[in-house]
Amino acid sequence: MFSSAPPRLKPPPANLVTLPAGISKKIQQISSAVIAIKSPTGTFWQAATFVNSANYLVTSGDGLSADEILLERSHSNNWQKLWVAAVDPLTDSAILRTTQPSSQYISNYVKDSPQAGALDELVYPRKLSSGDILQMAEVVNVSTPLTLSAKLYVPNSIELDTTGVGIPLGTLVLDPEGDPIGIVVKTTPSKTGSKLYATPMPSIARITNLVENHLGVLHGYLGVVGKTVSLKGAGTYTVGVEITSITSGSPAEKAKLPVGSVIVTLDGSKVGTLPSLQAILLSSEPGSDVTLGIEISGRYTSFRIALANHP
Repeated sequence: MFSSAPPRLKPPPANLVTLPAGISKKIQQISSAVIAIKSPTGTFWQAATFVNSANYLVTSGDGLSADEILLERSHSNNWQKLWVAAVDPLTDSAILRTTQPSSQYISNYVKDSPQAGALDELVYPRKLSSGDILQMAEVVNVSTPLTLSAKLYVPNSIELDTTGVGIPLGTLVLDPEGDPIGIVVKTTPSKTGSKLYATPMPSIARITNLVENHLGVLHGYLGVVGKTVSLKGAGTYTVGVEITSITSGSPAEKAKLPVGSVIVTLDGSKVGTLPSLQAILLSSEPGSDVTLGIEISGRYTSFRIALANHP
C-alpha cells in the first residue's frame, strides 16, 4: 500500500552521476511528461507519466481502483482532478485520464530490453536544470516474473537495484541513452537501498492504447497454471511449460488440455519458459485462435484454442 508520507525527493550523493550535456537535455525534455499525483486527502504521493496521449497518464496500479478520483500537479503547480480509467493487474499499471491535457507526452516508443548491468536513470517529479545530476539504478535482470499476489502475476518486468531510498511508484526509467524503457510498479527495500520492478514501455504503450480506444484493458487468456521444465531425450524441443492445473471454465478446460502435458510451441513459435508463454498470450487479442503444440509422454500433438479475455 501507499506510504503515508511523501518520498524523499533528494537522492543520496553516493548514487548520483553527472550526465553529458546532450543526454541531460534529452532527459529534461522527457521529464516534463512526468508529474506528481496524490490522493485528495494527500495520504499518498507518487509519479505518473503522460504516455501516447496528452490526456492519459500511466502509473503503478498498486492500491488504485477503476473510477477512483485523484489529484495531479500541473506544471503551474496547481492541483486538479483526474480519474483512474483502468487498472491492469497483469502489468500492475493504472491508466489515468485527465481533462487538463499536457503539451508533453511520450510517444509510442518501443525499444529492445535493456542489458543486465546497464545503468539507467530514474526520473520522478522534481526540478531538473542543465547539467543536473540524476539518480541511477543498475539493471539486474530483464523479463523478470513478478508475483504480486496469488492473483497478480506480471510476466515481464525489469528488475533494478539502486542505493536510493524512497523511490516513488510510477517513476520513469530511462536507459543510458536517455530513452524511456519502463515505469516502476513495485519497490522493495534491499540491503543497499531499494529494489525496483518496472513494466517495459511496449507493454505500457499497448495498454494505454487499449484504454484510449476501447475504454478497457484486454488480454488473451488461456487458463493454465504451469512451470518451466526441461524435456528429456533428443527430441526437437528441450524446454517447455508443463501444465500443472487448469482453471475451471477457461479455454484450456473447454479444449481439454491434459494436465501434466507440456506446451512447447504457440502458433509455431517455440515456448521456452512460463514468462515467454504469458507474454505471448497477453499480447494476443481475446477471441483470437491460437495453436498450441503439446508434448504428451514423448508424443507431439496440437490443439486449436480460442482465447478469452483475461478475467
